[in-house]
Amino acid sequence: MYHAGLSIGDIATFYGMTRQAMWKILQRRKVLFRPQLRQGMDNHFFRGTRASDRAQNILELAIEKGIVERKVVCETCGIVNPRLKDGRTAVQSHHLDYNKPLDVMWLCQKCHHEWHKVNKAIPIESLLPSMTRKQIASMGGKASAKVRWGK
Repeated sequence: MYHAGLSIGDIATFYGMTRQAMWKILQRRKVLFRPQLRQGMDNHFFRGTRASDRAQNILELAIEKGIVERKVVCETCGIVNPRLKDGRTAVQSHHLDYNKPLDVMWLCQKCHHEWHKVNKAIPIESLLPSMTRKQIASMGGKASAKVRWGK
């Protein structure tokens, strides 16, 4: 069933067991597992190909590397560390210009929606600087690091 394209979870559900138990059974039987790397639409974290996606991905990686610090205060209304119903912070990064992926405003969800009702972000130009994810990942981890993006 696995070689026919079903997932381990699908097979486990069919036999009424956990996915982990099914994985162990398949592993003991020396089943050759499919590669775990997923590209594009096969990756469930894939955000699509909108202009904003590249800027968002670059910002997300810069936050992980400590180049940009995630803020907890809304720059418009000043509310400190608002929370959504599920406990996540409601302060979101907002790009005014997708050509400058590290230049963001930090807005609470309410202010972010209000901003979009009357404004539009500057669309992406022909191409963002041609840095690959690997090049971005290799950047230093200092919060004070300066990164130059085009122009």
